[in-house]
Amino acid sequence: MPRLVNGSGTVAGKNSEIEKIITEILGVAPRYVPDYDRLTINAQDRVQSRIDQNNAPKAMVERYAHQMAEFDFPAIVVTADGIKVDGNTRDKAWALRNQRYVPAFVVPIEWGTADAATQDKLLYLSELLNNMNGLPLNEEERIKMVGTMMRQGLSDEEIRGKVGIKAETIAKIRRQFLATSRLQQVGLDANTLGFSERTLEAFGRPKALQLDDASFRGVAELSGEADLRANEIKALVTSLIEAGSDELRRDRLARERQAREPQITARAHGQAVPNLAGRLRGALKMLPANPTAAFIEHNREVVDEYLELIARAIDILREIQATHPRPVAPAAAAAAATATTAVRPSVS
Repeated sequence: MPRLVNGSGTVAGKNSEIEKIITEILGVAPRYVPDYDRLTINAQDRVQSRIDQNNAPKAMVERYAHQMAEFDFPAIVVTADGIKVDGNTRDKAWALRNQRYVPAFVVPIEWGTADAATQDKLLYLSELLNNMNGLPLNEEERIKMVGTMMRQGLSDEEIRGKVGIKAETIAKIRRQFLATSRLQQVGLDANTLGFSERTLEAFGRPKALQLDDASFRGVAELSGEADLRANEIKALVTSLIEAGSDELRRDRLARERQAREPQITARAHGQAVPNLAGRLRGALKMLPANPTAAFIEHNREVVDEYLELIARAIDILREIQATHPRPVAPAAAAAAATATTAVRPSVS
């Protein structure tokens, strides 16, 4: 009886497994064609489950071509309009052997006229079959596959079992997936905003996802315009959740936008804005971490300059302290809003 080149059983058994997977994912049964004409395959296009479009290594194609003289290989998978879903290396090996007619599963779906959801299912099918047969997907390709599986509604546990990616990596991708979905929901695109992976993750965490649509969109737009870091997004989200009302959240966002105006303007002109607050915070940490004696200047030539610099720094620090925005506690904010309403003159 003929056997698979990888020794994992008969070709009939492998083909049966492929047929079952196709039916489960697409909801339609493929047609098995034992003598499919390879010349009808669209050589310029295929379902792109691989990162590298030229993903049939020459050495593997040649190995397959030699082994095909002794062993049977499972059928390739193509769409109704001749787009390859699985079996690129086998197809090239058969071409090397000048074999025109080959076994194939023909899916009763045309790639060219399929909607986005159906094309995504075909992509998932391609990724799954590629990861099972021949040369498995590499790390980058499997991470791409995780995103496809999330769009198909699979749980993290199911993804881990099928792809073999670490739970921490899947959790990270899940946060990015949730963030991207929520951004689309409020009419924004993560790529257009230019978010880094860490920034995108910040929007996929539970607290950020708790925000109402207007607040979520406001934080996202501000993050894109001012290039907020993940920890800054987290702090802003927390303050908005604690605000307690739509009016207070709008006010909080307006104050944050005003404070970030220099960053927004600089980014609009293609300029980078250094995080001076972060640098100052790091420098100030030296003070409580060392004894006072460590900061005594013993070089008499620069003592006067040093003391003048300290005096100027104290004045600037006091000014920063006085003008620095502070988060408003929910109770205090509510009380302030009530007081403002109470003194507001009535209009008759």
